[in-house]
Parts: sequence; structure tokens; C-alpha cells
Amino acid sequence: MGSQRPEDPRLHRIGDDRRVRQRESAVLPPSRALDSSRWVLYTFIVIFRAVAFDIDGTLYPSLGLYFRNLGFGFRNYRMLRAFAKVRYELHQRSMDPASEPGMPSDLAGFRALQARILADGTGLAFEEAFAWAERTMYGELEASFHDVRLFRGVRATLDAFAGAGLRLAALSDFPAPRKLEILGIRDYFEVAMSSEETGFLKPAARPFLTLAERLGVAPEELCYVGNSSRLDVAGAKGVGMGSALRGSSGFLKGRREPYAPKEFNSLREIAPDLAFTDWRDLVNYILPETAPVGRVLGVSGA
Repeated sequence: MGSQRPEDPRLHRIGDDRRVRQRESAVLPPSRALDSSRWVLYTFIVIFRAVAFDIDGTLYPSLGLYFRNLGFGFRNYRMLRAFAKVRYELHQRSMDPASEPGMPSDLAGFRALQARILADGTGLAFEEAFAWAERTMYGELEASFHDVRLFRGVRATLDAFAGAGLRLAALSDFPAPRKLEILGIRDYFEVAMSSEETGFLKPAARPFLTLAERLGVAPEELCYVGNSSRLDVAGAKGVGMGSALRGSSGFLKGRREPYAPKEFNSLREIAPDLAFTDWRDLVNYILPETAPVGRVLGVSGA
């Protein structure tokens, strides 16, 4: 067997050996994560016990969804614009500790608060605003996912993590289970939840802490993968989780969120532990290989 790699410097962020585990698993090696015809038995130093993902814009390209829903957008333009402003107001409240006493504690309370704000902004009655959101945002829009395709490399990445024994979860600001079913990857995830279930939106601490609790891991044992430095990275790092940002830092820097208040877009972007565009880089980060322990299917160098 060849010489061992130098110790990964990221291990120094782990406070005790309980969270550093060596596993020997028949998994796709990170360097060949997209080549499913070549498998090898590797030893991995597992820095995290679990990996969780945002969905929209992280696992699939949101731009394609927007194009597929142009007709939907034109029909509902005024209400969609109002709804987006409501969501960003709720994001703002989720960021403000002073707002916490007035925030709901569950999904029903969150949906009711959201409808009240939407009704105030549009002049609709509360019942009308609530019914529109349920019918349109949680019904018609979700059904449009049937034509959405995952980013190339997502499924191979999930295979690699599952093969290494990592626990997988999804945390989105919108309902997660049905989307994952339509995308064909629901079975990978032990936990699939919406931040709405906690009464808050990202980057509030409560959704991230609830996610870790449901997985049965400490926050520092979990790495969260998203596509927003202001919401995903800030929320994860705020509770001590690892963070990975899908997208190049140069592209994301200074990106404006549509319809967001100026205060939101001026928020300082939080640097992730890893920014990536190639999913193999995420696999390499989560599962840094140490040394192959056998040869499978004739892969050389093992």
C-alpha cells in the first residue's frame, strides 16, 4: 500500500475523536465519482456524520423551472410579486432576535402569519390570501416539478455519501418530501423537512437545530449544502454546522435577490467552508480519501 496522505487540516476543527471515524466502504472514489463503471474499496476519514441539502437551485437549476413556468408567472404576476415580498419580510423577521417572541412555533401558525401579511399587502381578505397561497404556491407550482432535472452529478454524489454510511437530509424553505419524490431521490433522505414547520425561515437557527435534532446528530457533525450565502451558509454556520455553497463565489458575490428589500440585499455574505460547481469537489470535501485498501473491478493504483 502506498504512503498515506498528510492529515487533513480540517480535522483540527473537530473537538474529539467521537466525530472522526474511519470507514471502509465499497463506494465511488471521489476522484471518479461520476464514473460509475469503476469502483474501488477505499478508507475514508469521515469528518461529518450527516449531510443536508437545500433543494431549489441547489439540487436542480432553478432557471429551467422559471422558463417552464412563464405562463404561470404571467397569470399570477401581481400575486407572485406580493408573495415574494412577504417571504423576504419573513426572512427578515427570522434574522431578527427581537422578532422571535412574535413568531409562530409550527407550520399552521406560519401559514396563517404568511397569509395575514399577504392579505395586508394586497387588500385581499385573510381567507382569500390563505386560499391563494395554498392553491397556487403549495399546489400548482409544486406540480410543475415533473419536468425538472437534477444537476449532473447529484445522484452520484448521493450514492457516494449513502455508500459511506452518511445520514442524508433535506431542509428547504418550501415543502420538501413531494419535490424529492418527483425528482426521484426521496429514498436517499432520512429526513425531509421545510423550515416552515418550525415557524421560521432560513437563516434562523431554529430550522437548522431542528434538522440536527431529527437526524440525531450534533450541529457540528452535519454539513449543510445550499446555494445562498445569506440564507443557507449564514444559517448553517450560525449554529456551528459545516457549510458548502453550490456555485462559484465570484458568480454569487453581490447577487441580488428578486423583490427583496434593500436591507436584505445589503446583508454581508457569509463565506462557506467550500464553494463548488463540480459535485466531485463536494464529495472530495466530505469524504477525503486516505488510502485504498483493496482492488475492485481492476482499478489500478489500489
